[in-house]
Amino acid sequence: MKFIKYVPNTLSILRIFLATFMCVLAWLGHTWWFVAVFFMVGATDFWDGIIARKFNVESKLGSQLDLMGDAAMLIGGVASIVLAWINYHLVLSHNWYWFAVAIAATAATCAIPVFVCRARFGMWNKLHLFTYRLIGFPLFLLVPLFIWLGQVNFWIVFAFCIIIALGQAEEVATLLTMKEFNISHNGVIGKYIARKEFRGK
Repeated sequence: MKFIKYVPNTLSILRIFLATFMCVLAWLGHTWWFVAVFFMVGATDFWDGIIARKFNVESKLGSQLDLMGDAAMLIGGVASIVLAWINYHLVLSHNWYWFAVAIAATAATCAIPVFVCRARFGMWNKLHLFTYRLIGFPLFLLVPLFIWLGQVNFWIVFAFCIIIALGQAEEVATLLTMKEFNISHNGVIGKYIARKEFRGK
């Protein structure tokens, strides 16, 4: 079973390549293949952490690869929306600069927790909050949704930007209050849900 220690890192690297492949599928107009590959991307994101924790093979390299995989997944999702917009000649519900400002501002908030983590714990990293897992899947489904609507709707994009920014705020609060760095910390929302599930048993 020595090979098991290589599985989480392999899954993280695979996520980077699959996220890139999502962009290619969006550009070529293979919408449902795009959704299928997204499921694969989500599966690698789910299983790499579980396997690493279950078999106690977590490492700093694995943490960094996982962070890179998550970043590639997010960038791939946004790029896929842009590529689908171009490929399908979708209509923008607002002027393009409104989208640019919203996305750029959100991207800027994503960098804040990384610097807070560096300042507090001396490492460039992000947490795997429960909030991120909640918003990750619907974010990538925006591509087939916009194709179905025939337009890229600004208010839907803006709503996701707000939710993502709130997630970054939760991460900053978590980083400032935790005593020791724990990449798998669920955050305020995740801890609340976990307590409710525990009480229900």
